[in-house]
Amino acid sequence: MKILIKVKLQDLVNASQTLRNLGDKPLRGKLAYKVGKIIQQVSNELELYDNARRELLEKYCEKNEDGTLNIHEDGNVLILPENISVYNEEIKKMNETEIELNIVLLDLDELENIEMTPKEMMQIDWIIKKEEAE
Repeated sequence: MKILIKVKLQDLVNASQTLRNLGDKPLRGKLAYKVGKIIQQVSNELELYDNARRELLEKYCEKNEDGTLNIHEDGNVLILPENISVYNEEIKKMNETEIELNIVLLDLDELENIEMTPKEMMQIDWIIKKEEAE
């Protein structure tokens, strides 16, 4: 049964690699479908997140003479010193934004035969059905 869950964008970002890894593992029918649907929704949200993050970079980062972002040798862009605090505040607010996903939660038993690290399991904790307190 699908349920509506609230999750912070930062949690989606943190879980994205683990979900990609899970999506690359051979899974049986029902579980493969559930995981695929979760990945699909998360991917859609992360695309919107990346677009918004890119807009912030465009707004606050150093640019080349032609107006493109100045990408340094290490692959990073430099946030102009006068913009650091406002950029950090805006990215923090964006990361803390809660979104709603309409998904079928996974039973922990369904993941029993899948090798995952404890860190990976914690990153996707929000998509796992919690057992009722006895």
